[in-house]
Amino acid sequence: MSDPKRLPVIDALKVVAAQAIVLHHFALYGPMSTYARPLAPHLIDALAEHGRWAVQIFLVIGGFLAARTLAPDGKPADIRVMQSLGKRWLRLGIPYWVALLLALLAGAIARHWVSLPHTPAAPSLGQVLANALMLQDIVGVPALSAGLWYVAIDLQLFALMLLLMWGLRQMALEAYATLAVTLGTAVSLLLFNIDPTWDAWGLYFFGAYGLGTLAWWSAASQGPSARRWVLVTLIAGLTTLSLIAMWRSRIALAGLTACILALCSGPASAQYARQVPRALAWLSDRSYALFLVHYPVCLVFNAAAQRWLPHTPGTQALALFAAWAVSMWASHVLYTRVERPAGARPNRNR
Repeated sequence: MSDPKRLPVIDALKVVAAQAIVLHHFALYGPMSTYARPLAPHLIDALAEHGRWAVQIFLVIGGFLAARTLAPDGKPADIRVMQSLGKRWLRLGIPYWVALLLALLAGAIARHWVSLPHTPAAPSLGQVLANALMLQDIVGVPALSAGLWYVAIDLQLFALMLLLMWGLRQMALEAYATLAVTLGTAVSLLLFNIDPTWDAWGLYFFGAYGLGTLAWWSAASQGPSARRWVLVTLIAGLTTLSLIAMWRSRIALAGLTACILALCSGPASAQYARQVPRALAWLSDRSYALFLVHYPVCLVFNAAAQRWLPHTPGTQALALFAAWAVSMWASHVLYTRVERPAGARPNRNR
């Protein structure tokens, strides 16, 4: 797989994080995992309890890639705010809306077949609209699919970073971009992220996003420059300080991910872009689609397994594997038929 813009470490992290989230939800939402648990109780319990931490990897990668677009050399680029935000909204939103429709259909099928604790109730029009506008958590409306909250947060974080870079450029303060992101990251890690009442807002997650931004600026530094190592030290220092204030395993993972990106994504790694295994690139490209579409598949398979399959560990474990395989197939369809065409449309228009 040859693409000078590909970074092997990004592909690897996206694949690991996406698979961890899928397995987390499959372990968390029964009854397939409940019946299959005797075969691997510790693994299923660990996935159900800790698998959600993988979201931190996506948050850090999001900040890393946002910096590559908005401030590739550490200074804000010439940004058209509404155009950039609209492009991001459509790139996230078009596959999101398709996945939302699939979740509505899957929920209706699951409710028709059997009553399960994790099956969502029939939604109201207001709930559907709130989810479609990515406002469900802000207005206190239940989400219609697992993982939709992350897409809403990703859009908020991109908007925050976009406005921050645009504002610095408008005030001729481009040289202070690193300082501004560092301060924003510190405030998020030491204030907002400690208070769970903020978890519907991007400020709660900006710490991980900011660490990813600093990681890009470190990786983009040419050669063994002092700036590169100052930024790596800054990432490690911010992470350590936030963990001293309150230990959060998710923040430890975010800091570790940012350090990996900073150290493994520099100019010297560009030569390895041509060596990305085809299978890794294939899985990486479909990671967002998999993130969106696996929950509707999980709903339908859980309902079917509860109603028609024997409630034995082996049979239910096979059903879990089948649900994973169908999720992978569905992610391929969503990526090739929806996400990739949606991502190409702005380029054609421009």
